[in-house]
Order: sequence, then structure tokens, then C-alpha cells
Amino acid sequence: MAYNKHFDKNDIRETEYSSKCSATGCPMRGTISNSGGEGSFVCAPHFQGQPDEWPRITESLIESLEIRLAIDEIMKIDDLTWETGVRGCNPKSKMFERYFNDDPLRPQGKELLKKPWYEYRLRNELMFIAGLCKKPQVRQE
Repeated sequence: MAYNKHFDKNDIRETEYSSKCSATGCPMRGTISNSGGEGSFVCAPHFQGQPDEWPRITESLIESLEIRLAIDEIMKIDDLTWETGVRGCNPKSKMFERYFNDDPLRPQGKELLKKPWYEYRLRNELMFIAGLCKKPQVRQE
């Protein structure tokens, strides 16, 4: 498979390199082995939930498209660009302030300087929406 620098994320297809969660219909990547390292992998929310909860978890993840896309975009940004920007451009954290507008999901406080803190909170927000944890709070340390 050749690298395509004009890759369109709206044109994602299953490939031999795919690592989708093995829960039926889940839109997330499978990152945790569900079978001791052989075979299927599941995403963190499905790993944490019980198998009888998987349909509900999958539905909540499907409905959380905006947060999932934000996490995917955050993963592409290095820490320095997140905090300070480069070549006179605004820090990338400002982009997420606009993306979520006045929503409580926009980066706040020290999250504007610490990308991992913001990413962690968004991932926990997915877990909360799936009913697997309590409401995540903005870190103020």
C-alpha cells in the first residue's frame, strides 16, 4: 500500500492494515487484545464494559462522532505546535477552542498548554457517554 499524502479521512476503508474494534459495528480502533494477544482486539470502552453492554456502548460511540474526530485530529498534532504554534501561526489548541465554540468540551485552563491532558479528558468523555465512568473534569494542576 503506497503512501498517499492526499489521503481523505472520509474515504477510510477496511484494509489489510486495519485494526478496527471487533465489537460489531464499533467505529473505534481495536487497541487492546481481547484474546490474550491472538486474534481480536477491542477499543478501550468495549474492553472496560461487559459483553452484554457492548451494543449500548457501540451506539454511544457512533453518536459521539464529533469527539472521536477531535481525538483523531489531536493525535496528529505534536506537543510544541499544540502549545505555541509555529512560523507565526496560532497554537493548534486555539483551533479546538473554535471547533467546540462555547461547548464545555473545548480545551480549558492548563489543557491549552498540555495536549495530553486535553486528549485524556476527551477520551474519558467518551467513556462517560458510554456509561463507563463518572463525568471527567478539567485538570487545574
